[in-house]
Amino acid sequence: MINKLGFTDYEMYCDECNTVLDNYYCNDDFQEIIQRAKSEGWLIKKDKTRGEWNHYCPDCREEIV
Repeated sequence: MINKLGFTDYEMYCDECNTVLDNYYCNDDFQEIIQRAKSEGWLIKKDKTRGEWNHYCPDCREEIV
């Protein structure tokens, strides 16, 4: 899950265990948080039945894949 904090900051949580990606991202650059998560081994996957994006930390990713 990605939450927007204020006007320009984002925070990403694992949808399975609520682990938080360790950085906040400023300047309203949504793609920066996606790139950072992927580079740290997070899985970002669309739930086809609900049409929502899910985010999984490296530990939970192993259970999903």
